[in-house]
Amino acid sequence: MSVSSEEVFVIKGKNMSAMPAAPVPVSTSLRTYAETLQHLFTRHPRVLPGAQIQPGTLDPPRFVHVLAPFMVGPQRIDHVFVDQHGGLTAVMVLLEPDPGAVRFITGQIMETLATWFKTVTLRELRAHMENYWGSTNQKVTLIINELWPEGRTEEAFWENIQLRFDAHHLRFILAAPQIPSGLVQVFEFMNSQFLSVQTLGLELRLYGDEASSMLLVPRIVGGARRPDRKNDDPEPFIWTPARMESAIANVPDPLLARRLHQLLEIFVDKQLYMPGASLDHPFFGVRGLSGERLFTFELSGNIHLFFHEINQLDSILKRDDLLLSLRNLALLDAGLELKKKPIATQLRRNLFQLSEVEFSEFLSTLGRYTGG
Repeated sequence: MSVSSEEVFVIKGKNMSAMPAAPVPVSTSLRTYAETLQHLFTRHPRVLPGAQIQPGTLDPPRFVHVLAPFMVGPQRIDHVFVDQHGGLTAVMVLLEPDPGAVRFITGQIMETLATWFKTVTLRELRAHMENYWGSTNQKVTLIINELWPEGRTEEAFWENIQLRFDAHHLRFILAAPQIPSGLVQVFEFMNSQFLSVQTLGLELRLYGDEASSMLLVPRIVGGARRPDRKNDDPEPFIWTPARMESAIANVPDPLLARRLHQLLEIFVDKQLYMPGASLDHPFFGVRGLSGERLFTFELSGNIHLFFHEINQLDSILKRDDLLLSLRNLALLDAGLELKKKPIATQLRRNLFQLSEVEFSEFLSTLGRYTGG
């Protein structure tokens, strides 16, 4: 497939340079497109565009590579990644997907997912990861530091993965130079039906000449299908209390579902509910004392704290009391420096991990700092 007559352009200031829009050329270091992808996935996890995968969130997934390859029954998963939320992402590479083979590829994907949830255990997966790290001279501490620069324990790392794994969360990505339109429609339909499983296509276009410079353009396709509004201006999607209640009803863990529902009821009753605005990522927030978003809650149980709201508190004593309360519940790192933090950060523990006493104390803290 030659497109050597086409060019893409790189603009730097007032200068513009052209490079051929052609497949990766054969070379001594990366001889084939497959080897190029292998190199990109293992060495440059940012090739997975988190902001495209989970649009509309302030803390999109950031990935580290943890395993390659991994057999799931007869099917081969080429790469496994983990993100800062503990979510696992399985990537299958397909170099030249045949548009006429959409039915076959769909069946292959469904078989892989079904076998994963039926046979794969976290103990097995962990053993494969540790063997892989040993063979590539990687250390789990370096992986943890990539995900959480502020520092986490190895125990917390595995606990995060365990929580997502037990809740049957998995992100499946099919990577190829181009995804057939029929498969894009399949992914859209699957995402509109599944709550804990996300299926996506990742188109990876490489331009240029490896001998000089190259341009990589990653593009996610097949996200959740949105309503078709041909004649109306598109309305922004928000997670209303009714929509969120329906989503919580599908949360598989009963304890987590009960706590999410309890928070939802409290915030709606006190008129503190702040809806999320990402169709692909159900979450809701609570309004703080100054009217800004203080916390957000995901269906996975993850909690995010917003630092802008903390800095708006009308006294340092109130701010310090809130931070101390969160530290006492082991939700926040003791050495946290507000000036070095981003807009928001994920708390160290999941809603599911709190004991009943701790959850009651957390509700009390919410009451003091949300006007509830």
